[in-house]
Amino acid sequence: MAKQKTQKTGKRRPAAVELREEVAAPDAYSVRSPYASQEIAPALDPVRLAGLVREAKQGDARDLMILAEEMEERDAHYRSVLSTRKLSIVGLDPVVEPASEAAGDQEIAAAVRRDIVQRPDFAALIGDALDALGKGYSVVEIMWDTAGPRWRPAAYCYRHPSWFQYDRRTGAELRLWDGAEGTALPPNKFIVHQPQLKSGLAVRGGLALAAAYVALI
Repeated sequence: MAKQKTQKTGKRRPAAVELREEVAAPDAYSVRSPYASQEIAPALDPVRLAGLVREAKQGDARDLMILAEEMEERDAHYRSVLSTRKLSIVGLDPVVEPASEAAGDQEIAAAVRRDIVQRPDFAALIGDALDALGKGYSVVEIMWDTAGPRWRPAAYCYRHPSWFQYDRRTGAELRLWDGAEGTALPPNKFIVHQPQLKSGLAVRGGLALAAAYVALI
């Protein structure tokens, strides 16, 4: 008798399950290792820097992101300038205004204040998002609490930008690094900040790139 073929249903897992799971968790055995990273700065020269920019334009900004972090560790003045800009934003009092006087909009605004802005980890979230000033973009993964009727963020996890890549067709869609075309980020899981410091590709807009060119002059 011929074997019966089983057909996959292709059903997607419940959103509540997906939102609770880590998508870009650190992994010591992959590119997302929190410890293993080659040093770029000691051997940097104009040719190497041009290569980093060329690779970033083609979708691979890992080395450029590592260099950006090394510069914050090696250059006290550069780090001080970045810190001043970050702290000037973190120190602001956030304001949440409802879209209208309607009861529903008022309730949404109250929920944003209670579940996001007034939480003790909100300032850290803003600080991690401002990592984009130096690197051109920043990524924070949201871990959701879906136990009750109202889903809310339970934790914000900073993810190193070298763990991600932009799509090679447009250079505008940020994806999880996989060594090829990248894996699309699931909806409602990541906060991606791309400050408009410079027109064009986000990976070329960070202050670290300009500072690196100056350092070589």
